[in-house]
Amino acid sequence: MNRNLQVIRVPELEHRASLRELTLERRHHPRYQLRVPVLFHWSDALGRKHQGAGFSRDLSTAGLFVNSDHPPPPGTDIQIEILLPSLESDAADGLRLRAHGTVRRAISATEPTGFAASADLGMVPDSDRK
Repeated sequence: MNRNLQVIRVPELEHRASLRELTLERRHHPRYQLRVPVLFHWSDALGRKHQGAGFSRDLSTAGLFVNSDHPPPPGTDIQIEILLPSLESDAADGLRLRAHGTVRRAISATEPTGFAASADLGMVPDSDRK
């Protein structure tokens, strides 16, 4: 079962096969597919510094998923830099979004490997803008 879905049993609907289980998305923030470079670094329990890089798979105002060959362990506090390209062809640099985050889960046994991190990316969805 998808870990992002929660099964809710509704007793009064048990007799109806098509409505036996209703599923609800646990996420509260819409995700957006975006593949851009991501840099990240962290310190382990012994104070050793580590760094890594990958590409975002998706992001929201509350976090992102990063495809990376060497994901940090779950529970790790990390510094994240999302590298956004400039829309202007003559611009040398794009925008760097920096955030502090926490690794919520890491996937290393399957392809593609990566990790999900919660972070306040400081973005405001269009629906929240006044």
